Amino acid sequence: MWIISRDTVLAKAIQIALREGGVCAEATILSDLPTPLPEASGWIVDLDALPATASIPVPAVTISRSPDLHPEADLLRPFLFREMVELARERFASPSLAAERAPRSSSAPFLKLLPEGVLMGGKRIPLSPCERALLALLMETPGECVPTEQMDALWQEKGGNTTAVYIRYLRKKLDEPSGLRLIRSVRGRGYCLCLPS
Repeated sequence: MWIISRDTVLAKAIQIALREGGVCAEATILSDLPTPLPEASGWIVDLDALPATASIPVPAVTISRSPDLHPEADLLRPFLFREMVELARERFASPSLAAERAPRSSSAPFLKLLPEGVLMGGKRIPLSPCERALLALLMETPGECVPTEQMDALWQEKGGNTTAVYIRYLRKKLDEPSGLRLIRSVRGRGYCLCLPS
């Protein structure tokens, strides 16, 4: 499976959602359509990354944050990752999908992304699409600082202190119930997800 988007943060979040939703074990991320097109079981195409004359590969799920420019897009951003995973599952269904799923660890992780939120220590916690995208980004590199600028790219159209607001929401939903400091500030740099060992 292939993800075409110039928004690397969004592409990573989609990659995680597809893996966690059992659609594919790993999707390849590209900023432009390759020539010639490789054979693939499916495509997630960010229409904002392509010229208007580009041919969309088939089968594909199309996304856009510009409804005026791309009214034909399947999903308009911001969208629910659950909707994207379900649409991808319908379009790309094949008998081999079960074999492609990522192997599961014998011990359950403390945090596990779900299409509608996160599983924390066995408890389901619903998250908004923006909260989930931010948490997915932090979960990519637990224990390492994610720069604020990288997180700001999730919502370029919002601007301001949006990242700090969603960090506060995540802390309320994750830190307070668990009694842990899972999301820590790195002064002047960004934020870090610190999972219990």
